[in-house]
Amino acid sequence: FSARVFVPGMAQLHKGSTAKGLFFIISEAACVGGIVAAECLRADYMSKYKATNDAYKKSVYWDRTSNWENIRNGAIAGAAVFYVWNVIDGIAAKGKKRSISLGDAQLHINPYATPQTGGLSLALNF
Repeated sequence: FSARVFVPGMAQLHKGSTAKGLFFIISEAACVGGIVAAECLRADYMSKYKATNDAYKKSVYWDRTSNWENIRNGAIAGAAVFYVWNVIDGIAAKGKKRSISLGDAQLHINPYATPQTGGLSLALNF
């Protein structure tokens, strides 16, 4: 396996789609940054909630904790959506065809789609 499998946008860059590759890299980085920032703020408000005995402040801190938790969960969902979209696009998008050489033999992997089905076709030429 290579970075194309695990790093969002690398398959698109490998196929020659620089703009799409950068879009996926930046989108995933923004989602991960949002996850980290939201979790830090959620944890900060939770510690403030636990440290005070004032009922009004507890209510405010609890609401803010819940809000940042929801934002964090939304960023996690966004990261998952972009990752799955990246994988599907990396498999199905047109671009440079790559093959795996096994000595004189070559293995070609290509996606295909018909109205009834879809998948990957494998061709071994030797």
